[in-house]
Amino acid sequence: LPTIHQFDHMILYIPKGEKYREQYVDLTELGGVKRPVPYGLEGGAALVIDGDSSRLAIMPQVESTLEHRAAISHKVRLHENGSAEFRDQLELYGKFAAGMREKFGELNDKELHKTLQEWLSDELPGSTLLNAQLKNIDNYEKPFEIDLTYAVEKMMTPIRGNWSYLQPATWERIFMRMPRTGKRTHPIRLPNQHDFEWTLSIQLPPKWRVEAVEQKEPAHRNYIDWSHGQNLLDSTVE
Repeated sequence: LPTIHQFDHMILYIPKGEKYREQYVDLTELGGVKRPVPYGLEGGAALVIDGDSSRLAIMPQVESTLEHRAAISHKVRLHENGSAEFRDQLELYGKFAAGMREKFGELNDKELHKTLQEWLSDELPGSTLLNAQLKNIDNYEKPFEIDLTYAVEKMMTPIRGNWSYLQPATWERIFMRMPRTGKRTHPIRLPNQHDFEWTLSIQLPPKWRVEAVEQKEPAHRNYIDWSHGQNLLDSTVE
């Protein structure tokens, strides 16, 4: 049964009208008003204040899937002058989708381009946003999709006559960031299942080759399972 300590949010219910949908607005939050039901409260117990008819009820569930998943695809084209072009495609579910919808969902095209360009410039100096597309911003039954293309000057570093390339982890840092700790004595526990899928494809300039680097199998981990692979297809590394 819920306790009085659970009721720490004040929700305003707006019934569906002719020109607007049903809405639950969290008056104790600073943002996220575009979402029909505040994320994190959906499916939870609520105390409905309605005079003598006050009662306990269950908040609606917006997204049909309870899985939190992020699929990230990177496609990179390297150039002989050390610059690079990127196409990042993301398919987000659960809390990953909710966070991005709240961040980008209320921006118009101009504001979206400005926000993304500023973020890219902070993460990758010398970057230029070429195109940005967002899909399923308001359709919570489908994954939130981001398709971003951008270019970066001086992406590679010359070392002893060769180019050295380090794949940026801009999106990965957002979704996988954990608080710093000197020594972890307990496993990382997450209340829900989290799945990450990551792919990388790099298009090389003509006549370039990749030097094979010896890969050591990772030590056994108690809390995570992962796998990796590398394929060389013509001038493409995957």
